Amino acid sequence: LWPRMLSLLASRLLCTSSNGLFFLSNLLKGVERLDKHIYRCSDLIEGVVASQRIFGGQVIGQALNACADTVPEGFLPNSLHTCFLKGGKNACDTNKPVLYLIQPQHDSATRCCRSVLVKQQEDTIISLSVVYQKPESVLEIHHEDKMPEAPDPDQLPKCDSWFHTYLKLRGADEVDYMIVDMLTKGISHTFDYREIQFYNKSNLNLPRNLFWVKAHESLKGLRPCIHHAVASYISDTLMIAAALRPHVELFTKVTQIASLNHCVWFHRHDFSSDQWMLYETLSTVAAGSRAFVTGRMWSQDGRLILSASQEALVRISEQNV
Repeated sequence: LWPRMLSLLASRLLCTSSNGLFFLSNLLKGVERLDKHIYRCSDLIEGVVASQRIFGGQVIGQALNACADTVPEGFLPNSLHTCFLKGGKNACDTNKPVLYLIQPQHDSATRCCRSVLVKQQEDTIISLSVVYQKPESVLEIHHEDKMPEAPDPDQLPKCDSWFHTYLKLRGADEVDYMIVDMLTKGISHTFDYREIQFYNKSNLNLPRNLFWVKAHESLKGLRPCIHHAVASYISDTLMIAAALRPHVELFTKVTQIASLNHCVWFHRHDFSSDQWMLYETLSTVAAGSRAFVTGRMWSQDGRLILSASQEALVRISEQNV
């Protein structure tokens, strides 16, 4: 047990700063260009600390950042569609980097499309397609959903405290606390989350979450594609949590949780991922060992930045039910 714990600690130190926070900009910018359309990255973090599996949101962000180098200046991401094929392993092991193989699919005066295969050693672990669009200065239609009412984020508790409040209301045991800490440690070290709706007895079973969220570190001065990449990264975090929220009593019986696909549509580009953004996630259905979740993200001044959707695999052990 101790060698395993020391190994995990060593890998964690390689990925964090002196104060324990992940260098988010380095994780996204640390993609080395090997050829015109081939990139490599060895600086990865785990989605779940003890599993050492690569976190899909980070790979999405890095792929989006790499693709930005292959499109003409002035083109900005319109949408991305991701299929998670196989779990990447051994995060922070520099001997097992991931490769981003980019294939141009379409280029026109107003739109570009790129497909990306993400490979680790011999395995293709993720497939993405990204559509870029050149902003048009023409008359356009406009409407958008109003941002939900929310208190000042600086007056709300951080991520770890509301999770523990939730578990306490559920009457959770020590194992549940350990599982939640493992699921959220890497996320809370990368982003600052503030949950809006304090948990109480009347809303425990709602498959909905509402957060203020921003990057821990300043991203000022970085090119716009970094903010798109970080927002995409954020959009993948804790989406599954909305689907699991009504089923916390089954935490210890879950044998597998994995994102199957993830999509993002950008509605605006004038936003900063190091400023507070309101992120709402809602699971409309869970059936057939799969959960479907949608997400919407607003800037603090009420502009709808992006919409997202995700399907996740959630398997329960029949022996433990």
